[in-house]
Order: sequence, then C-alpha cells, then structure tokens
Amino acid sequence: GCTGLTSITIPNSVTSLGSGCFANCARLESIEVESGNTVYDSRENCNAIIETSSNTMIAGCKNTTIPNSVTSLEGSCFAVCTGLTSITIPNSVTSLGLSCFYGCTGLTNIKMKSSTPPTTGSGAFSECLSLTTVYVPKGAKEAYNVEPWNSYEIVEMENTSIAAAPTVDSQKASAPVYDLNGRRVGTSDAMDALPKGVYIVNGKKVMK
Repeated sequence: GCTGLTSITIPNSVTSLGSGCFANCARLESIEVESGNTVYDSRENCNAIIETSSNTMIAGCKNTTIPNSVTSLEGSCFAVCTGLTSITIPNSVTSLGLSCFYGCTGLTNIKMKSSTPPTTGSGAFSECLSLTTVYVPKGAKEAYNVEPWNSYEIVEMENTSIAAAPTVDSQKASAPVYDLNGRRVGTSDAMDALPKGVYIVNGKKVMK
C-alpha cells in the first residue's frame, strides 16, 4: 500500500520477499533487481521481480513485460496496479496465482499467447472494473469458454500462433544470451567465449 512509491531496486543481498510484498503500490512503474542476486532477477529489462529458480514472477508494475521464460505469476503479483492498462501473457505461463490482477481498475484487455488457458487462482481478476476483452490465438475461443475467461468478450487474433523455431544457424547468428540475473552477456554465436554455466537463450535455459 505504498501509494507514493514509483521505483524500487532490489539489492543482491535480498534473498527473501513475501507474497504480495509490493501489492497496492499503485504508482510503481520501475522495478529492478541488482545483478549478482542469486535468488531473484529482472531478466530482459522486464520491470518485475522473478524468482530465478522457479521462473515465477512475484511482483510486477504498470510497465512490466512478462518474458517468455516465466512459467507462473504469483498471487497478488499485480494487485491494485491501477496504472496497468494492457498485459500480454506468453505461452510459457501455465498458472496465475490467487488475486493475481486484483484491483487493476485500469486494465482493459489481456492478450493470451497460449491456446490453452492457464490455471487461475481465486479472484485473479476481481475488481478489474474496466476489463472487457481477452484476446486469444485463432482457434482457441472454445478452450477459453470457461471461468474466469468467459466473463469477458473472447476475441480470436489472427497470426498469433507461435512462430516457427529458428534454425540452429539463425540462432547462432542473432540470438542474445542472458545470464540468470537478466544481464545480456553476448550472443549465441559467441557462447564459446563465455564461462561454463547456465544461460537464457530464446527464453530457454541453456547449459554450457
């Protein structure tokens, strides 16, 4: 409920954050986890806090972009984020926590990239008073005709299927490589120069 808080940086010493730790921070627009944190990250400049080991987003804000590597949104992740107007949920996300978007009164639409709706905790969209439309991939309208999705207009999008995976050659030529703290450390064609470890390439963990 820190209504005046607009930005926050999580230092690398922080190893524990409670559920809903930034809920009701309605003006929060910038979130960054310092590089070197072994538990959390803000990969791909997402303006959010992600638990690295589980790929769970635990806190977001009105400027958050959900990376393709995130698999779940924790309870109250966006609670009372009144500045949030639209959100795209990638196909990697399989679950939305309890009261995940509770009180996002400015949220008008959600774009779903998966043809299968994620499991959804109770009250995930409660008090989202402006939410009217859920966009889904072509052919997925029937799958989303279940609660809570069918409380809104479900609109199929054209050309929203998952793009074909790039060839190995194109991955080597162009894919950026991030460490587990979300820092870009190189490209996939130059991974031989990186030390041994786990990296994120095209939204997937790669061990070198």
